[in-house]
Amino acid sequence: MLRKFIFFLIFVTASIFSNVSYAGGLIFEPTDTCEQLNAEMEYYSPGEIIYWASGYIAGKTSIPVSIHELSWNELQSELSRLCKESPKLSYVALIEKYIEINKGDFGTKYQGKSMLMDFLADAKNSETDLPTFLLSLKPNTKDIRTIYAEPLASKLIPYYDELFNSISSLELKPEYTEIYYVFATTAKLRSGDAVLDEFPGGYKDVAQYLLGDYPLSRFKFVRTGETSGLAFDGLIFVNNHWVIMPKPWRALK
Repeated sequence: MLRKFIFFLIFVTASIFSNVSYAGGLIFEPTDTCEQLNAEMEYYSPGEIIYWASGYIAGKTSIPVSIHELSWNELQSELSRLCKESPKLSYVALIEKYIEINKGDFGTKYQGKSMLMDFLADAKNSETDLPTFLLSLKPNTKDIRTIYAEPLASKLIPYYDELFNSISSLELKPEYTEIYYVFATTAKLRSGDAVLDEFPGGYKDVAQYLLGDYPLSRFKFVRTGETSGLAFDGLIFVNNHWVIMPKPWRALK
């Protein structure tokens, strides 16, 4: 599957507080308040401002940022929300606040959702399909044994082989253009953290078998403004790659 990555690490190092001019004649100053920037938005190119913001995030976190229409909208929406809460913050301080809110799990949380947005962008351009994407996330035996203890691990190995052999008919509806995403970790789910209630009920049956402290998410492909759609669970970052281990409780039967 094609990936569209634009990395800004060098750009940010050289010009993290540089001015950016636009066709409207105004100069974008990162030290201006977000309230002021919003008031003058008609004079700027929102896409280019998000390019700058994405570059800043990449430079501060050393996390490559994926740039396309979907991730622009995602970042712009979050920054707009934070600006309403703190309108007097400078634009650069607003981004710092965004990074701080996600501190600790920013990397894997951001990268997991960004990967899904990359897929949606590629699917929109007919560059891939859902079965191909899911097969690229199939876990191997080592992945399964890293995440789940026995006796569940040994039951999951044949279960996932069979499951991934039956996904060829899955389709992504064109109207599913956004992602509903819930981030957790295996440790949080195992401990009964409140986020467990955001996951399918079956996770309460397998929580005791979860190992380590690995990023684990659930997500849905949804229509704009909705939270119901095509749902998946068990997106996990393990052994330096992303895999998906959905509905593990079914292997208990």
